[in-house]
Parts: sequence; structure tokens; C-alpha cells
Amino acid sequence: MKFWDQAFRPDLNARSEEARILKAKVEVAYTIANFVAAIFFLIGSIMAFWPSTGTLTTWMFIFGSVVFAIKPTLNAWREVKLYQMGDAKRLAEDL
Repeated sequence: MKFWDQAFRPDLNARSEEARILKAKVEVAYTIANFVAAIFFLIGSIMAFWPSTGTLTTWMFIFGSVVFAIKPTLNAWREVKLYQMGDAKRLAEDL
């Protein structure tokens, strides 16, 4: 079974207890990343009102952008791990 035939399919996320635990952990990390990125952007937006904080404001937006980039990376990593956890017979039955 090819990776792309089963990647990003929510119905395969719950095929085992190990898969459910991985999905839960990634969801928590994803939520934390959302919160952290939002805080960086909020602080950067407020600081943008004062010219004296220009450099720090830029860094806040850069950090927020990096955290936002982590989110799709988490999803891709989860899908690769789920693919590695499954055996071919069970995956073929699920499809």
C-alpha cells in the first residue's frame, strides 16, 4: 500500500490504540502551536504602534510565522508515523 493512498485520512487515525494516542498528542501540540503563534502575533501587533519597538516587533512576527510553519509539519509527521504503524493487511482492509 502506498503512503499517498492512505495519508491524511481521518478514518485511519483510529485503527489502533497507539494511533489514537499519537493523534491525541499531535492535536495537543497543534493547539499549543496555534496559541503560541497567536500570542506572538498579538504582541507584535500591539508593539507595532510604537516605532521604538520596530526590531522586536519584526522578531515577534518571525517567531509567530515559524510556529505557524510547525503546524503542517506536525500533521505530515503524524501521517508518516501512522503509515509506519500500520501493517499492509490491515491497511488493505481499511481501504
